[in-house]
Amino acid sequence: MSYDSKYLPFILDRKPKTKSPDELERLVTSFNTMRENLAKDIKGRELAEEELRQNERIVSTSADMLALLNKDFIYLAANDAYVKEFNKSQDEIVGHTVSEVFGEEFFETVIKDNATRCMNGEVINFQDWFDFPLSGRCFMDITYYPYYNSENDITGFVVSGRDITDRKKSDQALTESEEKLNLIINTSPIGICTVDQLGNFITTNPVYERMVGHSKEECRSLSFFDVTHPDDRPKNKKLFQSMFSLEATGFSMKKRYIHKDGSVIDVDVHAVGIMDADGKIRFGTAFVNDITDNKIKEKEIEDKSRELENQFDKSEKQRIATLSVLTDLNASSKKLREEITERINAENKLKAINQQLTANEQQLKANEEEIKINLKEKIVLIQEIYHRTKNNMAVISSMLSMQSRRSDNEFVNTTFKEIINKIKAMSLVHQKLYQSKNLSNIDFKEYVEDLAKLLMQSFGAESRKIDSKLELENVNILIDSAIPLGLILNELVSNIFKHAFPNKKDGKIFIRLFKDDDNIINLQLSDNGIGLPHNFDIRKDGSMGLSSVFSLVERQLKGSISAKSENGLKWHIKINDSLHQERV
Repeated sequence: MSYDSKYLPFILDRKPKTKSPDELERLVTSFNTMRENLAKDIKGRELAEEELRQNERIVSTSADMLALLNKDFIYLAANDAYVKEFNKSQDEIVGHTVSEVFGEEFFETVIKDNATRCMNGEVINFQDWFDFPLSGRCFMDITYYPYYNSENDITGFVVSGRDITDRKKSDQALTESEEKLNLIINTSPIGICTVDQLGNFITTNPVYERMVGHSKEECRSLSFFDVTHPDDRPKNKKLFQSMFSLEATGFSMKKRYIHKDGSVIDVDVHAVGIMDADGKIRFGTAFVNDITDNKIKEKEIEDKSRELENQFDKSEKQRIATLSVLTDLNASSKKLREEITERINAENKLKAINQQLTANEQQLKANEEEIKINLKEKIVLIQEIYHRTKNNMAVISSMLSMQSRRSDNEFVNTTFKEIINKIKAMSLVHQKLYQSKNLSNIDFKEYVEDLAKLLMQSFGAESRKIDSKLELENVNILIDSAIPLGLILNELVSNIFKHAFPNKKDGKIFIRLFKDDDNIINLQLSDNGIGLPHNFDIRKDGSMGLSSVFSLVERQLKGSISAKSENGLKWHIKINDSLHQERV
């Protein structure tokens, strides 16, 4: 046992003396005080030693490489990560200089300059590539810290190294992905732009910039309202706000742009909202087709049709006038029989009239034939518009699919896949319109069959052993109802594949389409999956995609929708297709 020197006078007293009671009491008190102070000192040392051991364990088990060196560049300590990465032992590092351990060249080129600055009181931080015996080439975050003693003097430095290779590679992959996406956008054959919640331009591609006549820098100081024709702004603003409020997943409209030179450009716009991981719209993306030439051709056809209609009306009036003359001739037939001379004159007159009638009839037939030809040209032109729109959407879908296959980012791939399926759903409507005879209606039975097949392929239904059963009646619907219904069906079927059959469980999907006695279109969709959780309110607790489904059915289509969780999930949608009129 060792004792503090301040207690030695009591221990080294060699001449015992008889003590008075007061002296004995003071002596006992002194011994008790000494014992308590010794206990406190021992306890303090134990706590300090335990704290030191804890710190040593923390440093030793840290994934970061840590080492302490003095001013002579001698290693005083190094943790396990540091020693292991250099494939050395503690004895080979601690107590040796950097030059002795790693060589003079390593000391001069890697350690010396940074350590010297650090021991002048500067904290040094940098990132660079290093080659290690254990892990090979790594991208490291290196920091040099000055080491202060109890008197606040710098006696050495601490070097810390953290392997951030994975983060570096992720940053590089993200940069490459962004560059490839920008390449797709900038080489797209149609105009593409992205805007924030206020409508301000974020990005524009060269085709879009040529449409509005503004450079990329000029566009960044504008909103899409600035280039929209004043008469189209109210409708455009309403659709834009409904998308950002998640009432709809996107919108399509025909509108007019005001070019920088003042000219007016007709465009066909398809916009979608891009969501983040929290289900909030980050920005809106618009795909824009310049249809100015098509509008001019449509105007020419309308003018020609109007001219032909006027000619037809004129011919009809001439025919009525001729019939009136014939009536007069019949009324005077008795007088003609009585007056031979007048009869001969009347016959000559009648011949002339007949010749005129023949000429008028020939002209009428020629006019009717010209009307038929112009009408056929108009139908072909509209079909071409639908066909080109479908093809442009297919190009965008293919380019996004290609980009998605090149990215390892799950969020990017999921976002691309959702956009691709929505574009394909709208593209399929234009394909059916192109194949339709009256250009306003599509065979919704064929559309549902094709869309279901497309989604089954997209989600790998065959490999997952998911069967589908379709019970579809022949139902024709207008384009104004077909596009929202296509987006609704796309969202519901996608949710089945994502949520109804977890762990690649086998399953079945059933889709039924029919019209009831009240001429109401009914669309039923069900599965035999896991259904909804107990007490789950699908309207309040559902995803943003499901919110858009309710919005499309109830607000845009003025229909009704219900969901029932029983041996899976069953949807029933009812709409009235009489809200819109045929356009062609």
